[in-house]
Amino acid sequence: ARAKDRGLPLVAIMSPHVAKALAPAAATLGLIPAGTVPLMVLRANTQVAAGRSVKVTRVLNPDLITAAGDLVAAAFDTPRDVIARCMDVCITPTSGLETYIALGDDGPVSVVTLTPAGDTAGISAMATLPSHQGQGFGRALLSQVIADHRGKGITRFHLSATPAGLPLYAGLGFEAIADLSAWVLNVSN
Repeated sequence: ARAKDRGLPLVAIMSPHVAKALAPAAATLGLIPAGTVPLMVLRANTQVAAGRSVKVTRVLNPDLITAAGDLVAAAFDTPRDVIARCMDVCITPTSGLETYIALGDDGPVSVVTLTPAGDTAGISAMATLPSHQGQGFGRALLSQVIADHRGKGITRFHLSATPAGLPLYAGLGFEAIADLSAWVLNVSN
C-alpha cells in the first residue's frame, strides 16, 4: 500500500509453489505478472575458479556507498534515487549485508552484496558498469568474495539471476533449481 500510495516501483518474487494460489491476491493489490526469475545455488562441493586479478574492498564509507549505488543504477539502467532508497541506506557495518566493490584502473567497476546467515549466503545487487561488462570484472569480484566467505565458513550461496547474469553464474558453477514468479506493481492504477 505504501509503494502504491507513493507511486513507487515494487517487485515481488514468489515461489512457484505458491504463485498460482497467490495470483488473485497479487492482482487485487495491483501486481501484474512480469515473468520468471531463476533461483540458482552454488553447492558446498562446487569448485569456483578464480577470476582475473582485481582489487576488492568492502563498502562502508560514504564515497564507496555512493559508488556502489551508482554502479547498480548504471548496470540496471535504473534511476539513482530508486537505488538510493533500497541500497544506500542499507550499507552499514551492522545491517547484516556486506557489499563489496571491484576496483579497475579508473575506479569502481563492479559491485556485489552478500547476506550471510549461518553457513549460507544470499547474493544480490551484482552489477558491473556497462562499459566494463564482459571483461571479467564481475567474475573476478564474485569468485574472490565467494572464496573469502568460504574461508569464513560459508558453504552455500544462492541468488536470483537476470538474463544478463545467467552466463556468469552458470560459468561459476551455480545451478538453477527453480523458476520464481516475478510480479511488478502496476502504479498506473
